[in-house]
Amino acid sequence: MEASGVLLLRSMCKLTHKGHQQYAKGDGIAFDDYLRLKWPAIQNRCVGRAEHSKRQDWICECSWKFHNLINPIIDYTINTLRLGANILRDSVLTRLENLHFEAYVHTNAIMWKVAFEELRGLTNKKDLQAVGVGLNPMELNDLYDHLWNLGTLLQGDDALSVLDDGYRPWPRVRYMQAPSRSYYDHLEKNKISERAELKQYEQRTDLDVYGPILLEVLQLFGTAIHTSLERTLGKYLKSTDGIFRNDLRDDWELDMVAKLLCTNNPAERPFAVAKGYLYSTR
Repeated sequence: MEASGVLLLRSMCKLTHKGHQQYAKGDGIAFDDYLRLKWPAIQNRCVGRAEHSKRQDWICECSWKFHNLINPIIDYTINTLRLGANILRDSVLTRLENLHFEAYVHTNAIMWKVAFEELRGLTNKKDLQAVGVGLNPMELNDLYDHLWNLGTLLQGDDALSVLDDGYRPWPRVRYMQAPSRSYYDHLEKNKISERAELKQYEQRTDLDVYGPILLEVLQLFGTAIHTSLERTLGKYLKSTDGIFRNDLRDDWELDMVAKLLCTNNPAERPFAVAKGYLYSTR
């Protein structure tokens, strides 16, 4: 499902091509005209392409921008069948009509807005400089322990409670500080309308069929979160009884590590350390 989903979303990028350094491919221009004519209420979001330095969470970001375009794309591809056989167009239609794939896109879109958009901001070097948060390893460990709890929630019957008003995957980081507050104010300014959009599935006429499928895919996402964290951070999390978890650290270790700055790119780490040292000695 994951590999098929990535390939299909990349194919769909050729239809929704607008964005930085992007150009029309395939039916891109025709689809844009079709949206303006038949679906004027839907904003054609800047979808982006995987080749443009996207991180591993690109699939979630891309799904958020695609999930409200699924019906227009199905409508468009059906209306273009009379043009003759087209491998890309026909394969897109075949998979989009599969409810499991729709639930896959929907789940990724939910995860982007519920957790991973914020997680990217909190672990991205550029965003850290702008926000002024600068997570240290202890704070990052705590964040991933909360992410483990999110994975547990997704595997249960209440997985869709992540769309409830007021739900957060973890507490806001240093929210009382001005830079962090500005970051969260920007991140959450459209939160109500975005969650309402993600909950539109409740109005579906086939909800009795689609609902269980969506829940199933959410549960798979929760399992994937646990699998990933166990493999990469199993020794560092309280959730996995890690031998290096925060509550087993000595005070001097906590004090020293609190001065470190996390970065999502190991190649940048020496530069981050050097820059931090330079600023601390001024």
